[in-house]
Amino acid sequence: WRQAYLNLNLTEGNWRLDGNIYKTRDTGNASAGAIDTLAYSVLAKYSFGAQALSVAYQKVEGKTPFDFVGGDSIYLANS
Repeated sequence: WRQAYLNLNLTEGNWRLDGNIYKTRDTGNASAGAIDTLAYSVLAKYSFGAQALSVAYQKVEGKTPFDFVGGDSIYLANS
């Protein structure tokens, strides 16, 4: 399959905003079945002293499970 990844990261004072998008599509004859998945997340974090509070939203859209190519981790709010 072919996978594209986009990241948006913004820090302003005590605030941090982090957004991630993965778009996965099949290539070739797709003998194992069609792959067309969109996975995305956004995380907002407020830091105060040694503490921080985070709120996040994540969603995977498509009829196939989300998978990723290579590496030990993905960049989504829950990982």
